[in-house]
Formats: sequence, C-alpha cells, structure tokens
Amino acid sequence: MKKILLSAVALVAAMSVNAQEFIYAAQEIGADLNSSSVTAVSGGTELGSSSWGTLYIGADDSYKLASVNGPEDAAGDASFRYVTFVNEGVIVAETDMTDTYGLEEGGLQGNTNPKDIDGNSTAKSFQTFATGAFFTLDATADGYAYVIHKASSNKQYMAFEEGSALGYEFAMAIDYQTVAAYDLSVYGNDYGYISLEGDLAEGVGLVQDITGLGSSNNGVGFIGFPIYAGCSYDFGASGSKMTLLGVFTTADEVTDITLSTVNDDVITLKSADGSTGISSAVVSGTVLSADAPIYNIAGQRVTADTKGLLIQNGKKYLNK
Repeated sequence: MKKILLSAVALVAAMSVNAQEFIYAAQEIGADLNSSSVTAVSGGTELGSSSWGTLYIGADDSYKLASVNGPEDAAGDASFRYVTFVNEGVIVAETDMTDTYGLEEGGLQGNTNPKDIDGNSTAKSFQTFATGAFFTLDATADGYAYVIHKASSNKQYMAFEEGSALGYEFAMAIDYQTVAAYDLSVYGNDYGYISLEGDLAEGVGLVQDITGLGSSNNGVGFIGFPIYAGCSYDFGASGSKMTLLGVFTTADEVTDITLSTVNDDVITLKSADGSTGISSAVVSGTVLSADAPIYNIAGQRVTADTKGLLIQNGKKYLNK
C-alpha cells in the first residue's frame, strides 16, 4: 500500500507542537494475564489506540506480563524508572516503567519466536512476521512511533511497513554509563540487520555510538520510525520474543529521549546533538574520539584512508 498523505484538516490537527499519545501494551488485556504463566491471546487483539493508530497482537500466541525496568544507578539502589520524551526542549510525555504488573505499565512478552509465512527467520528472509510473538500498529495519521521495550545486545529487532523491511533508530541503556545507539538506513534483501555483538552489522547507516557488547547484555531501549496513514507496521525480535512496554506516537519526531531515576539521574538515549550517556558520549567506558572506528555508508568498517562518504562518531564526512 502506498503511503497516504493526510487531508488538509487532519494535517493541521496532527502538527500541533505537543501532539502525542502513549499506548501501553498491557492496558486492555493486562487484567487477564499474570507474570508466572502464559495465557493464549488471539492475533488481532486490540491493545490500545491513539490519534496515530491502533496497536494489536500480531498473531495467535500465548502472553504473560513481564518487567521492563531501566538499569540501576551507580549505587545500585535505584532504577531508571521514567522514560521521558522531549521535543525541542519541551517535555511532551513521560511514562513510569516500575508498576510492572499494573494495567497500564505492564510489559507484554510472548511465548513463541516469530517466523515469516514460510516458517523461516525474518532476519534471513526479510519477509515480515506471520506467526509467533510480534506486534502490529495500524497507522491512521502521519507521524512517528517509538517502541519502548526491554532490549538485548544480541537480539535482531526488525520493523516492517506493509511487509517491507524498514530502517529505524535504536538505542538501549545497558547500565548507568553504557549506551548503544544506532540509526539504521533503509535496507532490503541485500543488507543485514542490527547486531551489537562485535563489530557493526551490515545494513547499519548512521552510527552514534558503537560498542562491542557480549550476548548477556540487557537493558531498556527504543525503536523509532516514521509512520504513514493507511499503512500497517509489524515489529518484534527476530528469533526471540520482544518484551513490550508500549508505543509512543506523535506528530513530530522527538529530539530527546531519556531514562531517569527518582533522584533525577539521567541517561540520554537520544539527543538533538547526537550525544548519549550520563554526561558525554560513552562507549564501554571510553569517550568517543578521533580514534573511533570508521564505517562506509553500507555499515562496513574501513580504514581512515578509504575514499568516499564515511561515518565516524555518528558524523558523515567526505574523504577525497
């Protein structure tokens, strides 16, 4: 389906500065679920809606409530519990992750790894999810969607628009000083998928921070992508189950996304100036510098004498 432009009236309404809404994944069905066992949920079950779309269970599977909590602070005694969205210096939304098993703040986790229509991994076939645990957002207006979920450094997260693989922003906080952030270019069958284990994976475009994280690293993060009226979006974890807190929908792309504690400690997942982390761009404890790895626009690591359009520290430059 082609991307449909908003009507003139709807466009004016959707472009209001603070137009946004958060859809909590467990808001509608949380009362029927628990954290200790799974319950069958039919595909197409509505999870909530906003002015920008309606969120559904993607296919028949069993679900339970699961925690989506931010990392602890330096003292280890407080969780980064709040997710805050900022647009040009103005806080447009904030959600609390710690009331895990409440009807609003609970996270949803499926029971079956999703597959494509042929029963294969979506990360290998680049066909959209068809079975297992995934989620669908049917967009009713042009805007942006930010998926808030429990993130892992060895998962392959994928998003599809009308069945076609979609590039997205991604960032996750592993602990109070380590943030991994990527901006995937639009990609197709000739590219790979995000993988934070080792060097940069194929298909990754603009790189903010790069870290060689092991497979055991977990955290909280977001996937962000534009949405268009009349289009359907499937998203989830290829080869695993995404634990979803909810989807923040808005007319305007947000400039900053942070995690914070009750003591106002802050981790920046996304910022207008491209930085991430507590106070500076930190990668595995090292501030980014001129020695940071260099990549071409296909996401392949190259040397400093490589000619063409290159990316270092999240910045593009032309090396002639």
